[in-house]
Amino acid sequence: MNLVRRSILLSLFAASALTSQAQPQNFPSKPIRFIIPYGAGGSGDAAARSVGEAMGKMWGQPFLVDNKPGGNEIVAAQLVASSPGDGYTFLMASEATASVNPFIYSKLPYDPRDLVPVARMLTSPYVLVVSPDFPANNLKEFIEYSKRNPGKFNFGSQGIGSPGHLASSWLNNIHGLSMVHVPYKTLPQGVGEVMAGRVESMFGPIGTIGPLVKAGKLKALAVSGKTRQSEVPSVPTFIESGMPTFDASFYLAIFAPKGTPPEIIQRFARDMRTVITDPEFEKKHFQPQAYQPIGDTPEQFIEFLKKDREVAAEKVKLAGAKLD
Repeated sequence: MNLVRRSILLSLFAASALTSQAQPQNFPSKPIRFIIPYGAGGSGDAAARSVGEAMGKMWGQPFLVDNKPGGNEIVAAQLVASSPGDGYTFLMASEATASVNPFIYSKLPYDPRDLVPVARMLTSPYVLVVSPDFPANNLKEFIEYSKRNPGKFNFGSQGIGSPGHLASSWLNNIHGLSMVHVPYKTLPQGVGEVMAGRVESMFGPIGTIGPLVKAGKLKALAVSGKTRQSEVPSVPTFIESGMPTFDASFYLAIFAPKGTPPEIIQRFARDMRTVITDPEFEKKHFQPQAYQPIGDTPEQFIEFLKKDREVAAEKVKLAGAKLD
């Protein structure tokens, strides 16, 4: 790891959170720009709009969701990193922006230290699936069968450096498997190939994969998280399957431009936590996608990022993932 990346890893944006600016007394006096790296109509877009609508009611100003997809979240991250830190611009993004991109790109057009961590919003467990006809019914059998047939299996993903890619590569390396990565542009493309039996396995978010497992179109072998998931209650966790440190999941979190007043950072984190932990809100907007609310403090998020970036660095190294 070069010195620049090590510096980024150790600093973890902490310096960005230090500012002498104070929250204006009449804040907010205009709409909030809520930038997301996803296209309109998807699950990430829906999460941002539902949270933004509720936050807008609390703040007395609308949250205007601005879709800026592209470049593994780089387009949106670069825009926010170069925006003024006046409290009127926020970014909702995943671990790609915060933890993965600095390791899969040798050079980024944005500096992660220019993005101040606000709070994690939600997390979603990933589940390992195969086609219904695959001759394995649990993780142990899958690993054993893969070892008996080296070089004959592929695993799909939503793209190089995606959570599914890194999770499968991690599984590959832990057990000495030789599965070959087949990246797709979209999750549905990969899932369709697994259902058809043209790709042997894939990781996917439980909210998307769960209904297909219930319908018998996919076979689930193991799910990430500390406990079983209500969407697929018969599917054991990786912990139960003998892999207690294995995790495959993604999260969505909030960031702000460098220089954003800490009072506004704290207020956003506090009010968002109120929104997403409301039982009615969670039932209506998060449970259909199997999202689990987090709502940590800025300080807790910074501490989380320390470990998350270390894990991301190791996963990227094992996967050999590069996007330059």
